[in-house]
Amino acid sequence: MFADRPHRLLLGTYADWKTLHGAASRPFLPSRGTLGAICETGGDTDVAVHFTPTPERSLAEQMYDLMSSCPTVSVLILHAVWPKRDTLARFKGQWPNTRLVLWVSEECFMDLSESTSRVARRVAEYAKIGVVDSVMFDLASGSGAPIDNARAVMTLRLLRQAGVNLPFGLAGGLSTERFDAGFTRVVREFNPLSLVASRHLRHDGRIDSILARQFVERALLASSAPAFQT
Repeated sequence: MFADRPHRLLLGTYADWKTLHGAASRPFLPSRGTLGAICETGGDTDVAVHFTPTPERSLAEQMYDLMSSCPTVSVLILHAVWPKRDTLARFKGQWPNTRLVLWVSEECFMDLSESTSRVARRVAEYAKIGVVDSVMFDLASGSGAPIDNARAVMTLRLLRQAGVNLPFGLAGGLSTERFDAGFTRVVREFNPLSLVASRHLRHDGRIDSILARQFVERALLASSAPAFQT
């Protein structure tokens, strides 16, 4: 239905330090063996891993462990509070074909006194030296609360004003019901805009294929909708 659209669909999994060190499968989080199996079945499909490292251990070591378990990962979404840029530079040097996404959570805003302009400037520092390929803003910090449209617009506009030309996107409370006129304006203004949805596409803890398809269809329609008058 949408084969002619210039978009990519990424399907993947969450992982954390416990994933890499023998923890059994947990809600939303696989075991190390399951993670490896996901990577092996990638084939022509891009494999994405949303990775949350533990701050108590070396980030470089954890990223190496992850790539050892899942060497075919196409996209690594790094959920860390302002990781060291030299660590990311070494990662990009060793795995140049893996796209690195900087996940900017509410904790990142809090670390910079909740100053959106400071967050934009910090992201620009990563972009300037080429250590990340895109940026994702989680404006709900995994709580499932809906994104505030005004805050999303301000954040993304400041990112552009800071000279960041990387692809960027939004996460936070996204669902099949989220594409009202206000959010569609956001999608249109910053198109192409990446969107991440998980919590509200699940049924009994598992991704619901019908909800996932509906979400993709509505996201694509929103990105191609006529501009709204304001």
